[in-house]
Amino acid sequence: MGVYLGVTLLLTTIWLLTSPTTYFWPIWAIFGMGVAAFFIGIDAYGTFKKRGITEADIDAEVERMTRRK
Repeated sequence: MGVYLGVTLLLTTIWLLTSPTTYFWPIWAIFGMGVAAFFIGIDAYGTFKKRGITEADIDAEVERMTRRK
């Protein structure tokens, strides 16, 4: 959330310093980042997860990562 707010403030400040009376172009970056943040939030906290991570899942991932090619 902090990065989203920081980029929004930065882009809005640039817009205000360069062309405040014309088209508000930062809306496109703000909107795009908002959509991405929404889906990241749904992935992290939403209902897309059908089950939690089990010990077997962790063991399988460790085995996969430590396996030599």
